[in-house]
Amino acid sequence: MPLSSVRFKYLIAGLVTATVVLGAGTAGERVVIPHPSPPQNQVLYWLDADAGRWAVGLEGDRLGIGTLGNPVEDTGVAYRASVSGRLPKDLSGERFRWAEAGDGAFVLRSVDLSTGAETSREVGYRPLAWTPNGWIGVLGNQLVRHLDGQPDEVILSGFVQEFPGYLPEVRADDTGALVRYQDATAERLVLIEGGQTRELAVSSADPIGGEHLRALTLTPNSVVWSTVTWPELRVGHVHRQARSGGAVSRYQSEPVAGLAATDDAIAISSNQRQLINTSPRYLYRVYAHDGTAWRPITLPDSYPGYTGNDLLYGLGTDGSRFLAALGASNGNDAAVYGFDTGDATVVSTVPTEHPTVEDVVLNQGWHFTIGNAEVYRRKVSSALELGPLQRLSMPVQPGPGAISVSGPYVLRRDVVDEQSRFVLIEFPNFDNKPRILQGQALEGGPGATISGSYFLADHDVYRVDQPSDAQPLASLDAVDADLYGSRVVWSTPQGAVQVHELGRPSLGARTLLASGAAGPVAIYGNSVAWARSGGRITVVDQNTEKRRQVKISKDVKWIGLGESTLAWADQDDEVWVLNLRAGDSQPVKTGLGTPVALDAHQIAGSAGNGRTAVEPLPYGQDQKYRPRLISAQTPSAVNPGEAPWSPQFDFTADVTDAQLKIFRNGQLVRTLPGESVYGRVRILWWHGDYSDGRPAPAGNYTWTFSAESTTGQGSAVGIDGKSVVAGSLRLTR
Repeated sequence: MPLSSVRFKYLIAGLVTATVVLGAGTAGERVVIPHPSPPQNQVLYWLDADAGRWAVGLEGDRLGIGTLGNPVEDTGVAYRASVSGRLPKDLSGERFRWAEAGDGAFVLRSVDLSTGAETSREVGYRPLAWTPNGWIGVLGNQLVRHLDGQPDEVILSGFVQEFPGYLPEVRADDTGALVRYQDATAERLVLIEGGQTRELAVSSADPIGGEHLRALTLTPNSVVWSTVTWPELRVGHVHRQARSGGAVSRYQSEPVAGLAATDDAIAISSNQRQLINTSPRYLYRVYAHDGTAWRPITLPDSYPGYTGNDLLYGLGTDGSRFLAALGASNGNDAAVYGFDTGDATVVSTVPTEHPTVEDVVLNQGWHFTIGNAEVYRRKVSSALELGPLQRLSMPVQPGPGAISVSGPYVLRRDVVDEQSRFVLIEFPNFDNKPRILQGQALEGGPGATISGSYFLADHDVYRVDQPSDAQPLASLDAVDADLYGSRVVWSTPQGAVQVHELGRPSLGARTLLASGAAGPVAIYGNSVAWARSGGRITVVDQNTEKRRQVKISKDVKWIGLGESTLAWADQDDEVWVLNLRAGDSQPVKTGLGTPVALDAHQIAGSAGNGRTAVEPLPYGQDQKYRPRLISAQTPSAVNPGEAPWSPQFDFTADVTDAQLKIFRNGQLVRTLPGESVYGRVRILWWHGDYSDGRPAPAGNYTWTFSAESTTGQGSAVGIDGKSVVAGSLRLTR
């Protein structure tokens, strides 16, 4: 298939049974690319941590337990975030405790993680914090501490509800409780410990000015709390004081949304409102302080081009590291991230069943993926370095063959008014709004293939004429079809393989195989390949008529051709490649699955569980991949009085220093520069004149085109990969 538009087709060859000769091994280094659109509603609620493990709330109301370096385990215990909300949670050893809001009462639940045994009890007042042997709750205007086997103890009284739903906030451990509450005059922060109540801070009495208390937490030897300054709202402070008293350390910060601390460091989250695709989102950023300065913590972003994550569902610590729970977004799975005051790393993943990768395309170093009926792309360098993920505004109908890319052209299949159709768009630049070239709906078929200025849609062949028309050229009676520019190959229901040069319609179709074709076909430059009965793939060079028979052992459902490369996928979804430059080469299994695509020295395909991978071909990394001509629109005659001459060329790779020279009787008449966008070169108009403006006489002219690869791969060549690009022209007046 054309390098620029390899697509996947579900076709099974009929009688292929011979044995494959394995190569030296699989391909080498690879880069794995996450599914571009994992379940966007997959959340991960932070609950608590203790001694190297953590509890999280999973999508679907389940409790998960994670440990360092291991996936989060679904315990099977029902944890309902909708009824637990801000109620307290506690992980201590093998016991996890939580509370739920019931009808007229609260339910305290506990599970032994080693046995799975669960217990529950109803209480008549709201719990606010767990202690090692009980809990602290609110009863009327009193804080009550419950210890198992002992009468409830009032530890604080006299607080009021500043507004409906207002409740004190409590953090507790085995020795004391840190409480933020409102009394008749102000909001206060107190530490209750050792039978004593010590006031730490008081909010400003001015409701629209001064500092106001916000988040709070306890460490073994200190208390930590945050304040925010009104009316600016963008100025915050974090305070730390030893539990025994003494000086208060005060650090200016972003306004704090979440807070976690150890005796040595502090972590906070802060959010900012952003307008993303016309919708407001609150994106959270995380910072850590080691006692000297704040440092931003790098976490995955929710949206390309925006810093922050709107699926951060809490911060915590297990005593040795800070932990953050992030839901799935922007191609990243839900996971727990760990950090100290440096960059965060994944410490526990959440097993995710990704949507199926529906199609994948490689084109001039761009990796396109179809997921959830949307198109995504990212740059993949020759060193397998990934660029940022971009979502393109072009919904597609899911399934293989949903999209094909060649240079600046994208052919996609979508659904309008419940009717499948193909839409062809051109990007002057992929970052700009596409220009619709084909407004007329086409009948939907098995897939889309575009190569240069020619494309296949439902086995009908079209040419994109300047400036914006798509002209039908042929309708094929085909089982499978492929094209490279104006060269189209197809297999017939009778098992024949035919090829036709549509740029020279007078030659008619040529039969390469009379019968016996049993599967997909492919074409690239002068090479044509097809699967046939007898356990073979045949590759033929149309110039030399030289044929190569490749023995295979399993049925074939996809064939691709690239620059000196044959690739195929068998019925077991294994993808193989063969170096066509070497006559004694052997097939090599890549380790990829379908869908699959080729581009120069790279191959991309499925890597399982909704992921794709790009790997270099296992041979020829030092070979040159010169830009090869795909198609050209070079009218053979021009009358400057009617319209100027403006040829167009499509190459397999982008070019630079493009120029076209026009000759008459061997003498140079004019040199015209060209502009290239993704390998499509448009030459400036020729008005039938010399360089000095004099009109050139009517008659026959010749021309040559030259250009260089933008990546240093060499000069552009013709369709056969060798010759110069040249032609003739007749000027009339």
